[in-house]
Amino acid sequence: MSKHFFQNATLRRVLLKTYRAYARSMVWRQGPKVFINSIPKAGTHLATAIIEEVPGLMQSRLHIDMWDVHSGKERLAPIADFKADVARFKRLLSEVRAGQIATGHLPWNPEIAAALRDMNFKVVFITRSPKDIVNSNLHYIKGLKRIYIHERLMREYATDEERRDAIEKGIPPRFPGDPCLDSIADIFKAYDGWANEESSEKLVLAFEDLVGMRGGGSQEKRIDSIKKIVAHVGLRPDPSVVEEIERASRSKRSFTFRSGKIGEGKSTSQASNSGAPSK
Repeated sequence: MSKHFFQNATLRRVLLKTYRAYARSMVWRQGPKVFINSIPKAGTHLATAIIEEVPGLMQSRLHIDMWDVHSGKERLAPIADFKADVARFKRLLSEVRAGQIATGHLPWNPEIAAALRDMNFKVVFITRSPKDIVNSNLHYIKGLKRIYIHERLMREYATDEERRDAIEKGIPPRFPGDPCLDSIADIFKAYDGWANEESSEKLVLAFEDLVGMRGGGSQEKRIDSIKKIVAHVGLRPDPSVVEEIERASRSKRSFTFRSGKIGEGKSTSQASNSGAPSK
C-alpha cells in the first residue's frame, strides 16, 4: 500500500470505515475472536500478518488505542492519566464478529482484561526489546507527518541521536493537552500486567521469536510461535497448516511495518543525521 495512504488521514479513515462496515456485516461467521495487544511498535503488524493467515480468521480492521476508550476529556496526556471507559471498550468490541481479529495498544487494566474474557476473545500480547521499540518509533514518527508528536520531535531535537534519546527518556507536555511522549520505562511499566497475568485465554509472544531468519531471528522459534498461535485459537497445529501460514505471511509488508528486524538500533545509531526540521 502506498505511503500516500498512510500520510492522508482522511483517505485512511474513509477506507478503514468502509472495510469495517463490510466486516461487521459478516454475522454468519464462525470461529474464535482474537485481540492482539502490544506496546506501539512492538510488532502488531507482524503478529497480525501471521494470525490473519490462520484458517477461518480475518481482519475486522478495528484498532483501539487507549485514548479511544479513555473516560476523561484528555486526548493527549501522559499514560498515567489513562482511565478506562470499559463500557465504551465493550461497545467497540461488539463490532467484532466470530472469526475476526481486532488490535489494540492498551495499557494493563484488570477491567479491560475481564471484558475481553467475558466477550470470549483470545488475547495475544506481543513483547519486544525496549531498544528496538525506541528505534522503530523513531523511524515511524519521522516518516508520518500525521503522527501527533511528529512536529515536536522534528523541531525540538536537531539530530536522530537526540530524537532517539528523547523517545527513550520521554517528551513531557509543556501545558495540558500538549503533544507528549512517555518514557519507554514508563510505557513498559504500564503494559507489564499483560505479560504477567495468568490466563488460559492469553498468549504472550516475543517479536524476536516471530521474525524468523529474515528478521535476524530463529526460523525454529518462528515456526514454534505459529504452532502456539494455532493451538491458542483452538485448532490442531498440523504441520502443513503451520507451513502454509508461515509461507503466506512471510512476504507481507506495510509502510508502518518496515523491515521488521531484531536489533534495529545497530544500523540506525550509525546513520549520519543532518537533522533538518521537517515542515
